[in-house]
Formats: sequence, C-alpha cells, structure tokens
Amino acid sequence: MSRGLKIELPEEILDLWDIGELEASLKRWIVLEMVKQRKISVSLGAKLLGTSPQDFIELMSQHHIPLSEYGDGEIEEEYRELRSSYRRGIR
Repeated sequence: MSRGLKIELPEEILDLWDIGELEASLKRWIVLEMVKQRKISVSLGAKLLGTSPQDFIELMSQHHIPLSEYGDGEIEEEYRELRSSYRRGIR
C-alpha cells in the first residue's frame, strides 16, 4: 500500500527539475536516510526502490552509508534477510 505526500516547493526549484526525476530522487533519499538511521533494513530498502540487494548496497556505498555501522549480530541478520529476499525473487 502506498500513500502520497504533498510537498510545496518554489517554482525556481521546480523549473530546474523534471518532476519524475525529482520524485525518484526524493524517494531514494528518504529510503537511504531510513536505512542509515536503521529505521528499515537494507533488504526492505532494496525492495522499496525496486532494486536488487547488491545494487542497493552499491547505492549505499555511493552515498557513504557503510554496512560497517551495524553492531554485533546485526550484519548477520541483514545478510539472512538479503538472502531470503533474493531467494523469493525480490531483486
């Protein structure tokens, strides 16, 4: 299920962006920020952006969000979730 969000921006900003590109960028930023703050898992982040777990981890790297910030046991749990998602065909 999805819900919309209305954001009002000045025309000067909107004139510089394609609306579809802006929406995709904002969605990507929100998902990455939620993963960074550990509000959602890496596997859920990949699913929300419709990308493979491997590509999502690469995207995290491009945005300087390391997996190494995970504590003991957390990285193993992420790995299990990623493997499970991959096996179910969520790529």
